[in-house]
Amino acid sequence: MSRILVVGLPRSGTTWVANVLGRHPGSVVVQEPDNPDANPLARPVQELRGLHPVLDPAEEAPDYEQLWRLAYRGGWPTAPALVALGRGARRLPAPVMDALVRPAAAVATRLRRPPPVAIAKSVLVTFCLEWVVERFQPQVVTLERDPVNVVASWLVMDIPLGGIDTDPRVARNYLEPLGIAPPPPDASRLARTAWCVGVLMTASRRSQGQHPDRAVVAHEQLCAAPEREYERLFARLGLTWTDAANRYLAEVNRPGRGYDARRIAGQAVRAWEGVLTTDEAATVRHIVDGFPLPY
Repeated sequence: MSRILVVGLPRSGTTWVANVLGRHPGSVVVQEPDNPDANPLARPVQELRGLHPVLDPAEEAPDYEQLWRLAYRGGWPTAPALVALGRGARRLPAPVMDALVRPAAAVATRLRRPPPVAIAKSVLVTFCLEWVVERFQPQVVTLERDPVNVVASWLVMDIPLGGIDTDPRVARNYLEPLGIAPPPPDASRLARTAWCVGVLMTASRRSQGQHPDRAVVAHEQLCAAPEREYERLFARLGLTWTDAANRYLAEVNRPGRGYDARRIAGQAVRAWEGVLTTDEAATVRHIVDGFPLPY
């Protein structure tokens, strides 16, 4: 069995990458196993640990471990009864939901055979990436994208900041050692969003620096030459490039919006231009460039 973990900031292209990698024969893609919108098992975990959990590699977290163990067994089961259970449980109080979905997830994890290639994708794992890698040993693919495009997309999609600017563990582990000050109380939405993107980029770059052998992919390069860059990524991960991957790239290279995976690749490189002014873009770059590991 081969495990792959695709990570990056929200709105950095991780869904696109995971879906293309999923065209390898025998692969299964699990999108956002740590997001309650995609996986009912994630709701109690998120209520306990927050939108962006912070975990040290040696820390015990059996609830979070169960979530990822299920992901690398193929994710939440697709049997109709269990799909219905997951949908219905979302409306229940967290303790009741927890009592229902955990046993179902445990049974599914125990009985299901892992797929030949299990691909999990997450944009919420930045502060506990090393924890996941320590336990499941996946090949990690990190997506990077121009922070101006990321901030613009966060503003359009109203992406929640998830306590990045208020979580004491984020401050203790990632900000205080580097002398990074929090944004001022009167910071604009644009400035606060750019600051949170800078924090996530800093944490991601720190992890990359500890593991220089990991695959790091620039979203802009993928957009400029999708087939060439994806073939290189497939080869690096030991995957087989297929006609299905080529067809998927062609299928999604068309207009789309919101969480739709379709985009005209060439237009995504400067997507911010339809959202931010040049002065606002300069503000974003100034804030992000103030972090120790600028883009």
